[in-house]
Amino acid sequence: SSVQFNFDKTGDLQHLTRKELLSRLLHFGGVLVATILLYSVLIPCDYQLFPRRAIHNVFDLFYWGNIANNFALASLTSMALESSVTGLGILISIVTGISTSTFNDRPILRSVSPSDFWGRRWNKLIGTGLRRGVFRPLRNAGAHASLAAILTFSVSGCLHEYILCVMELRTGIPNNPSNKPYSPSHGNHWIF
Repeated sequence: SSVQFNFDKTGDLQHLTRKELLSRLLHFGGVLVATILLYSVLIPCDYQLFPRRAIHNVFDLFYWGNIANNFALASLTSMALESSVTGLGILISIVTGISTSTFNDRPILRSVSPSDFWGRRWNKLIGTGLRRGVFRPLRNAGAHASLAAILTFSVSGCLHEYILCVMELRTGIPNNPSNKPYSPSHGNHWIF
């Protein structure tokens, strides 16, 4: 599920308050406008704001144009996911009257370490699910924290590879002049 409900300290579901709804609506509006603006800037230049360098060796990864373009695309990905999940969460909260969890916590600009990014700020819904479903059971079974973390990241990688497989089932991409089927490079998400 892309939406999780919030619970209070006693384990009861938290009800949506008007103050929270207003705050979530303002946040949603801001992220949606920022996403639209970034798309408006990136689409005309084919998602390449800065000159890029082909990757021939590991040093090309650190070329300033490649880094800046990747930062822009990472920001766009984060904002697009945030706006869609936040909008869905608001709708579910309005229908059910129950408070829903936030998706991200400004991961790109506010993270202070990789563990802060992955563990507390980026995609908190999946992070919570992986923590509950993989990491904690492994730790409770006696696995060392490092091994549990590696296995949790491996499961996350497998989930991302599964998403690519589902996307590959499509017959073609709309607005693709050659209308070639989507053919991802498998293994990169898992390795990352």
